[in-house]
Amino acid sequence: MTTQKHSAHTLIDHKETFQFRGVYTSDLKSILQLYKQEAGHAQLLDSDFGLPVFVALADNILVGYAALKLSAAAPDQMQTYVCTTAAAKDKGLDKILQQMLFDQVKDSLNSQNMMTPQENSTLICAAYGFADIPHFQRAVRQLCQWLNNVSFN
Repeated sequence: MTTQKHSAHTLIDHKETFQFRGVYTSDLKSILQLYKQEAGHAQLLDSDFGLPVFVALADNILVGYAALKLSAAAPDQMQTYVCTTAAAKDKGLDKILQQMLFDQVKDSLNSQNMMTPQENSTLICAAYGFADIPHFQRAVRQLCQWLNNVSFN
């Protein structure tokens, strides 16, 4: 119980340090750099990249993002992928930041009466404006193809 209180206190302490918002096209370069850094090499994007939906900023610098993707194990389930910068990890803030980004996705879905990002994929797709799961998959595939073809360097 003490650990939970400490964790909650830590989240509250850092809540003002980070700003959260939806993803803008201008964020994609930083998101790509972060994703490729996390992957350990400059790979081509595929559906595992998902659809970035929220970013975390510290002093107007992107320090993490959350993306939705279909679960490989259960395609009717949605997963939230969270990635943070090495600087956040070095400061020990990565777990806090990951939880806060996950909470942003959860709060977004709660506002539409869905409890967690692991809810039914069809409902989540609809919440984000997709007609169905294949529509979501096509959009992610097209986003990845576009990003793979666009040079951000």
